Parts: sequence; C-alpha cells; structure tokens
Amino acid sequence: MTNLLAQLNFLTKLFSNLYVADFFDVLIIAILIYFIIFLFKQTRSFYVAAGFGIIIALYPIAQTFGLYLTSMVFQAFWSVFFIALVIIFQEELRRFFEQLAIWSTRQIKRGKEVTQPAVIKEILDSIKKMAMDSVGALVVIAGHDPLTKYVNGGRILDGVISEELLLSIFDPTSMGHDGALIIKGNRIALFGGHLPLSRDFAQIGKRGTRHSAALGLSEVTDAFVIVVSEERGEVSYVYKGKLTTLINPDDIIKPLTHFIAGTFPKQSYTTTENLLKHNSPEKIVSLTFAIIFWFFFSFQATTTQRDFKIPVTYKNINDDAIIETTKPDTATVTLEARGSHSFELLDIQGLSIAIDAADLKTGTQKVQVTEDKVVKPANFSIVNIKPQEIDVTLKSVKSIKMTIVPNIIKDLTLGYVITNVTVLPSVVDVLVPDTYNGTYTLTTSPIYVSGSLSTSIEAKILIPAVARLKNSSDNVVEVNIEIQKK
Repeated sequence: MTNLLAQLNFLTKLFSNLYVADFFDVLIIAILIYFIIFLFKQTRSFYVAAGFGIIIALYPIAQTFGLYLTSMVFQAFWSVFFIALVIIFQEELRRFFEQLAIWSTRQIKRGKEVTQPAVIKEILDSIKKMAMDSVGALVVIAGHDPLTKYVNGGRILDGVISEELLLSIFDPTSMGHDGALIIKGNRIALFGGHLPLSRDFAQIGKRGTRHSAALGLSEVTDAFVIVVSEERGEVSYVYKGKLTTLINPDDIIKPLTHFIAGTFPKQSYTTTENLLKHNSPEKIVSLTFAIIFWFFFSFQATTTQRDFKIPVTYKNINDDAIIETTKPDTATVTLEARGSHSFELLDIQGLSIAIDAADLKTGTQKVQVTEDKVVKPANFSIVNIKPQEIDVTLKSVKSIKMTIVPNIIKDLTLGYVITNVTVLPSVVDVLVPDTYNGTYTLTTSPIYVSGSLSTSIEAKILIPAVARLKNSSDNVVEVNIEIQKK
C-alpha cells in the first residue's frame, strides 16, 4: 500500500510539473535523435554510435540507483565526451548537418528527376550485356543527396540514356570506361568521374577499385550504385553502405525498382509526412531516449518561483466605448519555471494581463483575473495571482477635438531663439468618456532641439489613459521648428 501511494504521489508530481514547452522540448530532441540514428544506420559507424548510446543510457540508471563510483566515472567522461564525439564522428557530424538542411526543405515529388521505366530497361539491358562480355562498369543513379562534392573529374554529357550509349562509354577503348557514370533522372549527367574510396575492407574483400568506389559513394549519399566486375563478369549493387553481389544479372531489377519507388514515390510526401509514415522502430527509440533525457536532465531540475507586477491591458474594445478606470491597474503574478536560467531569458515587457473588453458592460464591474488572461511564455506556469479580482469602469464615448502642444526641450546656441513652431496636424479627434470634463490639449513626447538650425521632427502624441485616438494612425505628428538669431 505504501509503495502504491508513493507511486501515485510521484505521478501527481510528474503531471503537475509538466509545461507545454516540455512537449516541444521532447519532440525536438526526439527528431534530432531520429536523424542521427537514421544517418548512422547508413554508415559503418553505426555500432560505434550505438556504443555511445549505451553509455549515455547507463548514466541516468547509475544516478537512479545511487551507484556512486559509476556516476563519478561517467561525470569524468562527460568532460571529454564532446571532444571525443567530434574527433570520432567528424565526418558523420558534417553529413548530419548537411542532411538536416536538405531534409528540412525537401519535398519529395515525382517529376523530371525520376528515372522512368523505359530508361530503367535501357540500363538493365546494357548491364546484362556488359556482364555477359565481362566489361567493367560503374553506374551511379542519383537519389536526393547532391553528388557534386563527392565526384571528381569526369566529363559532362547531359545525354539521353540508351543501351548503345552506355555500352560505348564503358567500351574498354573508351577514354571514360574506368570512371563512374552518373545518371540523374532520365539523363546521363556525367561520365568518367572519380568517386571516394571506402575503407570498409570487410565488404570489399578481394574486389577491385570499382567496388571500393561504389561503396565509398554509398556511405556518404543515398545514391544507388551498380558495379559490373571486369574480372568475373559479376553484377553487384551498393545502397546505404551495403554491397550485394548477384548470382544472376537479371536479379538487379528488383532492388533497382525498389530504390526508384522508395526514393521517388508516385505520391508526393513532405518531410513531415515521411516522419509520420516510415521507420517506426527508429521513431520509437528516438522518442524513448528523448523522454529519458528530459526526465533526468530537465524534469529533475529545481523549479524556481518569482513575482512580477504585470499591467492590465484590454483587447476587443468596442468603438463606442472606452475604459475609464482600472483599479488596480496591475496584478502581482507568481511565475514558476524549471531552472533559474529561464527567468534570465524572460522578456518582462512581454508579460501582460489581457482582458477581453467585448465581455464588459457599461459601468463599473468586477473582473476575475484568471490564468487564461495572463500572457506569458509557454515554459512558465502560474502559481498565484494577486488580486484575483479588479474593478473596471467602462464608459460610452464622445468624440472631441484636442489641440497638440509640442513638448520642446531647448539647448540652442547662444544668441539663437525659436521664432515659430507649427504642428501638422495641429488638432486630432479623440474619444473620451461621455462624462469627460478635463483638458482639451494633448502633449507630445519630448522633442530635443539644439544648435542654431531650423528643423522638422516627428513626435509621438501622448494619450491619457482615459482616452484614445479616433484614428490610430494619427498618433504621430510633424513638428516644424524655426530658429533664428536674435
């Protein structure tokens, strides 16, 4: 029974300390982890990354069970963790940021860049012919990733794909037969190119440079690469860093078709739709790790409370009404956030209590100051509001004309005086309560005038709390000041 109560108390604390920002926090970290997993899955560094993941997962477990020595060792490890991460995964990290930029803007659409079935047949027929004659070939079918930085040399062709052209390019007497041929959509973009070589000697084995180049490009891009061995007449394909040798050349049809369908689907998907529809195991793992990180590194952080005196503001005020008085015109709101650093980033000017004036009636009334009326960032929660009730007086309005009197502060050159001041416009229409009997003039923000030259300055009209301009665009006036020598 005691354990059950303890668990209930823990769950109560957990849900009571959740902020809207926490869900976005977890979501963003989960997406980043997903991209990292997806990226490392395509490279031989996946198992190294998995080892780092196990170490990261063990740290919170050690803290939970009070394993002092293990926690101390891990704390020492964190001091060099990021340096080790950059050194070991410098190439993968560079690819990660490149892919993140590509995926964030990509919309996968089927169009001119898609290799059509008739073109696939031309490629397959030429591959089978070269395999039969033991003619070496290296054919790259581009995916979404740019290949420019990984392909060196070669000659730009931009030619229509045909069996005859492919066979002539890889003819042993051709000048480009030893290089790679790059296909983008339905065109041969380049031939005779040089690709980065792989260091995955376990897969390369006794195979030659063509296989090493195919594997090297596949490790850093999403391209599909077909290799024909000159020595054995074998057909192999490489995709996502995995090299597969086929017994029968006709077997290349299935993986190539699958690549085209998966990379350029008939239905268009945005990046968001792809995140929702594919790679479920990776998403579950990413979300799980993000929740674990949030729980141990964010949820466990000490919450901090601070009081703020927040002004009362209004929205949706009817044209025929005006707020005459608000008592009090501020309320003390106690905000709570996880960690004191949250308050360091808080824009105090952005805090307000927004009252919907459309719900108010003419006369004096009491308005409840509830949490939904407090405008604040999502990562803050409200602990207390004082007072929880304010008196608001709403009055019908009348329109009157008020004269603008500029507030000029002078620092003129000795012997010079202001001889004339004109204000445009000099009179504005102002809405005031129908019981208003105050002054019929308005002043401007301070206008600083110095030196000996005449000037023209724009100044803002200062509106009293009990009034508002009939036309909000009239809040700035032009003040022309003439200065002459005595």
